[in-house]
Amino acid sequence: MRLFVALALPPEVQNNVAILLSELRPLLPELRWTRVKNIHLTLKFLGEISGDSLPAKRSALEKVKQGKAITLHVEGIGSFDTRRKGGVVFAKIMESAQLAQLVSEISTRLEAVGVEPEARPFVPHLTLGRSKDGQLPKNLDEILTRFEPREFANFQCSEFHLFESKLKPTGAEYTILQSFSFVPEPQD
Repeated sequence: MRLFVALALPPEVQNNVAILLSELRPLLPELRWTRVKNIHLTLKFLGEISGDSLPAKRSALEKVKQGKAITLHVEGIGSFDTRRKGGVVFAKIMESAQLAQLVSEISTRLEAVGVEPEARPFVPHLTLGRSKDGQLPKNLDEILTRFEPREFANFQCSEFHLFESKLKPTGAEYTILQSFSFVPEPQD
């Protein structure tokens, strides 16, 4: 199974992202755009995991706890120009200490059960589109500048999800295998 850990977007944020994509598509027709229902904030990519090791991964994720819900701010767009996967256009998630702490704890818990640590630093983002040919459009900087000051959404989250990703000719299909609340239940 191909797995990753991520935050899902609430419906109102998905609506805002859909509006953003409707504005970007005509400006950048050479990109392959992510379906709105597939847009998420990846916290940790696990890769191919055997079914036998899944219970240990789930158990590790159940232990992840934070003091309170995290507020996320989606503002502006940016791009990665990666040799391995070509160019990526994304909506920026403003960095926060709470989010960094959550990612760190998820990584630490999963490393204890055999998941390799990330080689690259965590950059919070929502992938909107990818280049089809490995090259980002020449007019991308101008478009990024136009959308830079724009705020798309603010939302709170108190749970993350373990997703399975199935790659199909029609695009990736994501299924939530389990949800994990990272905010402790109030004590009576």
